[in-house]
Amino acid sequence: MAEYENPTIENAGEYIEELEKEEEDTDEHDEIALDYLRNVDGKLIDLGWGFKGAKTVEFGNTDQSLLNHVRNGVFFLLHLNQVADDLDDRVLSPEDLRDVVAMFVAHDLHKTIYDEDYNPEKEFDIPREVVGEFADKTDLLDFGENASIEDLWSCACAHHDTWNAKTGRETLAWTERKFYVRLADSFASSPTPEEAVGDRGISAFDDVFYENLDLGYHSLDETTGVLTNLLNAAVADLLSNYGYEVVAIYQDGCVYANKGDEKPEVNESFVQDVYETFTKKVRNSHRSYANETELAENINTVYHLGYYSPSDEDFFYAGSERVVHALAHKAAVDGDDDNDPSESMIESIRDAGDALGIELDETRQLVGVARLVGGVRKTIVPELDVEDEIRATAEVFGVSEEFLERLSEIDDEAHDNLTAGGKFDYSYGIAQELLDRNVDGVRAKDLSTKEFREKVGYLLVENLSEVDGWDSIEEAFVGDIRDELKAYIADILVVEGKSPNYDAEIDDTFDQYTSKRGGKIGWLTNRTTTGMNKSDMEAKKSLTTLQAGFSNHTRVGASKPENLLISVPMRIEFSLRETGSNWREPDRLFFHFVPDYFFTPMSWRMTRALMSRYNDSRSVRVGRLAEALFESKYGEKEYDEVLGNLAFEEDGGRNMVESMMQGFDDGFGSFEMAYYKQSENQTEFEFFGIFVALAIAGFTGLRVYVSSNPVPDLRARDFDEMARIGAGLSQTSRFYGESVRLTELQDTLRTASALISLGYATERKDSLFPKYLRATRNKLLPGSYLLKRIAQNDPDEGSRIAWNLMDEAKYLDTTTGVKIE
Repeated sequence: MAEYENPTIENAGEYIEELEKEEEDTDEHDEIALDYLRNVDGKLIDLGWGFKGAKTVEFGNTDQSLLNHVRNGVFFLLHLNQVADDLDDRVLSPEDLRDVVAMFVAHDLHKTIYDEDYNPEKEFDIPREVVGEFADKTDLLDFGENASIEDLWSCACAHHDTWNAKTGRETLAWTERKFYVRLADSFASSPTPEEAVGDRGISAFDDVFYENLDLGYHSLDETTGVLTNLLNAAVADLLSNYGYEVVAIYQDGCVYANKGDEKPEVNESFVQDVYETFTKKVRNSHRSYANETELAENINTVYHLGYYSPSDEDFFYAGSERVVHALAHKAAVDGDDDNDPSESMIESIRDAGDALGIELDETRQLVGVARLVGGVRKTIVPELDVEDEIRATAEVFGVSEEFLERLSEIDDEAHDNLTAGGKFDYSYGIAQELLDRNVDGVRAKDLSTKEFREKVGYLLVENLSEVDGWDSIEEAFVGDIRDELKAYIADILVVEGKSPNYDAEIDDTFDQYTSKRGGKIGWLTNRTTTGMNKSDMEAKKSLTTLQAGFSNHTRVGASKPENLLISVPMRIEFSLRETGSNWREPDRLFFHFVPDYFFTPMSWRMTRALMSRYNDSRSVRVGRLAEALFESKYGEKEYDEVLGNLAFEEDGGRNMVESMMQGFDDGFGSFEMAYYKQSENQTEFEFFGIFVALAIAGFTGLRVYVSSNPVPDLRARDFDEMARIGAGLSQTSRFYGESVRLTELQDTLRTASALISLGYATERKDSLFPKYLRATRNKLLPGSYLLKRIAQNDPDEGSRIAWNLMDEAKYLDTTTGVKIE
């Protein structure tokens, strides 16, 4: 699927135009979506629907704005019509579909006009003039060309199946289309897959399709981010073989329409099929796994021992042949270095030359190829069925008979010198043999980087394929991963309400807790294993970026910092994120963005394109962002301004936010992002991080869980507010609270923006924000206090600056400070 680099959800028609340029398939549904997004959606934003509640916590629901509610329903209707066509069932014509969408947009109009003095008896007593004014402001009658004011009026007054609905006002057009609108409303109001396929959803679905189609679902009992996104997609692909078509995508599952002809048997075979589909998904999900050049960048170098060290995950993601080509590429790149080898490298080269009785090139090229030889020797050859690993390594690289004869003559003293301390300095001699030989008529040392990767890579794979054990080489590297992932899938997957009948033989968690050595329990998710050694669960800090003391599982009295123990699924998750991001700073905050309430395939692709803008080439302009948020009337123009300051393309901002899913073209469910800024204290770090997270959530239509834990320990269904703030972020809890409801989001953003503008005007130092935050707690009028400081700090310009910030100061006085009873 082609990606448009810069779409926002509000003007995502550009996304569709980009698909057309790339000759991607578009149809009338795409055209309707384009028309809606260009000509209706932005006008709803201008009416303030982005921060007005359709469903709110105060009424016992999960927060959902009117804008998100309408978007969910509109995209659901468009996609459902495509699915119905695929399943050879009832399909609306483009004209009728436009009319249904127009009616759906108007169905919750009552929620915008009775904010005060609510009287249930008059809830749907909506004057025709109000509907007409709304239609004019949103151009709904231009969008739905066959719909009339009376049709929209009927929908607004009679849609809800309640005692106070005005069913006597129904027009014929509304009567014919109302079941579609009610079905869309049912889905748009369902925060979980289970609720979507509940009694209300099934009843509304049957009213449209006359029980010709069924609803189904799958869900995941745990989410990690990239891994579970790919798992969602794998399950959806597998279920498509049974005639299941995705109609809604949740963070932790999907809802499907199907004919009901065939149901999957959720057993051990099904788990195996999911695993195999998932593996294929992973290997095709990112260009790094399909491209040896980028895969090579992920392979570690053990510098002090002189070899490349591909991980088990590299073999899992890319397969053994691609790993070998990546090793060859890495050797060519490292060898293409104008710098001379270091003194220690030259010393090792000379020692190897003396021991082997040959003259070796003292070049970086030789060092790079020697690391390739060492990588094959240390990583791959031990897993093959060979008697002499050194001779086998040499044969894989196609050395001469003369060189093999020299190997047989090496005495014990020379051998010990070449292998002392775990090194393998034989690699220099083998590398020289390779560089001096002809490969397709050209000396290997004269090949370009690309030619070396391809020609030497193919040579190695061809030679390895003749060695016993190569056919099953991947089993050695991914066997444990396979067993653990299958157990994980069986443990968290639910299909049509059924968990797989699969005996994973997972270690009992309680037994592991009570074991003397602390147990084999993953410290981030409390997940045990199918029998792995505890040492195999230890994760290097380079993978997790987490300090040893991050988890409270650390044993009391431990003599040194312990590596974190993480399960295989978490190891895969961290490794996937390492591929999808560039930052490796420790002590980051993590933004776990979830849909409000779901995506369709089209809305997912557009949101993914929007979220992909958060990379290390974009920056956040905090000051300008605060100004835009405080002054915002929350219209379409302001949306573009806010989103522009959150992902600014030019100089002038700070790199603070990065998506950890960059380049992943498959998978769906949630978005994982990391936040980091150099800070002098934890308070300023948390304050600006939560501020940025709330701004992104509010203006992209997503809900967010902010935590110091890279793995979300809450799913979307586990919190109802627009934003939940993790328990560990205590420095700013009195300002932001433990959660931010939709009804509080606008005020919270404006209050934080006012404080930022006043603080920066006082002195532009982030480190002073703990002091400013104390003022919001301890001062009767914190805004006025900061305004006074601004005037005092600059005798020349202070009064003018303070005058321009009067509104911010007044607002901060109103929303914070010591309350007088």
